[in-house]
Amino acid sequence: MTKSKSSGVLRHRVVWPLLGALALVSCGDGSSGTPHSVNVTVRGLKSVSGLVLQNNGTDNLSINTSGKFTFATQVASGVAYSVSISTQPSGHTCFVTNGNGVVSNADVEVGVVCPWHMAYVIFPPSVAPPNTIATFYIDQATGVLTASAATPLATGSSPTTVVANPNGKYCYVTNADGTVSAYTIDQSDGTLTAVAGSPFTAGTAPKSLAVTPNGRFVYVANQGSDNVSAYSVDASTGALVPISGSPYPDLEPHSATDSIVVDPSGSYLYVSNGPNESSNWSYPIDPVTGQLNDKITKIEIVKDHGEVAQSYVPDTPDYSISWSPTITDSTSTYFYVRVWNAGGGDAPGGSPEKPIAWLAPVWTGR
Repeated sequence: MTKSKSSGVLRHRVVWPLLGALALVSCGDGSSGTPHSVNVTVRGLKSVSGLVLQNNGTDNLSINTSGKFTFATQVASGVAYSVSISTQPSGHTCFVTNGNGVVSNADVEVGVVCPWHMAYVIFPPSVAPPNTIATFYIDQATGVLTASAATPLATGSSPTTVVANPNGKYCYVTNADGTVSAYTIDQSDGTLTAVAGSPFTAGTAPKSLAVTPNGRFVYVANQGSDNVSAYSVDASTGALVPISGSPYPDLEPHSATDSIVVDPSGSYLYVSNGPNESSNWSYPIDPVTGQLNDKITKIEIVKDHGEVAQSYVPDTPDYSISWSPTITDSTSTYFYVRVWNAGGGDAPGGSPEKPIAWLAPVWTGR
């Protein structure tokens, strides 16, 4: 062939070296390196269809539950990988962690979290940075907690209670410094961001917090000042706005308001006193304003056979009413006092037609 002068032979001498050069370039991108698997651990799914992952824009991987999965196509060492979500599962917004990089000499481990429920936790200073709140994802299939990559978020001084609004948009934390911290919950990954104006003023040493089932009202038990702070929730921002009449006094003064909870219907607020008391009280909740309708509207003195001897209706309902009646009676063996308010008694489902309290009878000695 070297003696030939034909153009065909000359073309062969030109083409083959070029092909060799192209082959060398192809080997240089690492495709001939050791192949490794790209593994994906999914958290937060349980029998939910629709999640489709891709690596480098191809190699579809369909998943419908939590667990560990592997892309069909391995990737050589030295080559980039990029795991992305092609289709979100029904009712979830998943996101990828450690989704991009270059394959080294080991299999790749990628995470996919599909938040269904979140857990917000206050740890003691011995476990986590003081005055912070940590975020976890709750696996829907197993209940296992997975720490969020987000840095623990700052709260006020010595946080005591953390409660998420039932609407899933906001989260609130009571702080021993007399404030309530408010946060918005990111709907894609559950991370928290402080609400404008947070923290909001509460009473002295707030200990517990409750939110109505409709998410409209927040109540805080202030142990130090022995009262209840009440707020309406700004639906668009999550900010707390004090309700008229707040703070509301404890129905048993000087007993240290300790714990607080709203009944499932959202009609009543229950307060327990502590740590050295065992009394519990209920406040009717106004469904429109969130005010606690516990002001006394009427007092009655009732004879032993049920007849009302005297009654008193104050011009302005209040939490404490002074009344000095004089009773003239020669037949009754005892009297008792019946107290009414606007919300009514027999909670939950109270009625203004029912008294809220019956005081111990007073014996006449007959």
